[in-house]
Amino acid sequence: LRYELVKPFQIMPSLSGVFSALMSDVMAGMQGNPDLMEAAIEFEHAFGALTRSHSEPDMKTCIQKAAMLVEAIASVYPNAQGSSLGELCDSIKCWPHTSIKDAMKKLYGFCSDYPGIRHNVGRRGRLRTLEMRDSIIIPLLLLTASGYFGTNTDLMATLRSQTSETKQLPADEPAIDPANPSQNLP
Repeated sequence: LRYELVKPFQIMPSLSGVFSALMSDVMAGMQGNPDLMEAAIEFEHAFGALTRSHSEPDMKTCIQKAAMLVEAIASVYPNAQGSSLGELCDSIKCWPHTSIKDAMKKLYGFCSDYPGIRHNVGRRGRLRTLEMRDSIIIPLLLLTASGYFGTNTDLMATLRSQTSETKQLPADEPAIDPANPSQNLP
């Protein structure tokens, strides 16, 4: 759930709700763009294969498809220039601090340098073989950071996103007969 009920009867956003709303908005932002939709479908397929197999090749493919999806999302950002996620990150002016931009570029660098994810050269920097947690955490980090490339700049508004919630209509006013006000009461 996006919200939790706290005392005294206040509805407050939940952390899992923030992640869910952000991902809903990222996915909704892809609608109407066949290239983004194809990248999203390929990532979802790779993630599904990983959940069934837990194999290292599927771990690598899942991370690869997540990086490719985020690269595709970044490529459609207004005024984005470049042919790799690192170049796109440098051209996009969405970052609150260079450290955040550098962190995203380093995640992409991992995807490029780890053998078998994007390239299969050398073993430089590799400290161990991949584990399932890597193939879940790294795509989550990449996809969460892709929220910077979206059009929604107010995360609290994301919680109330119309892309992921059905519109709530006001309740109907009760029909009360002024001559007999208790007539229609339950």
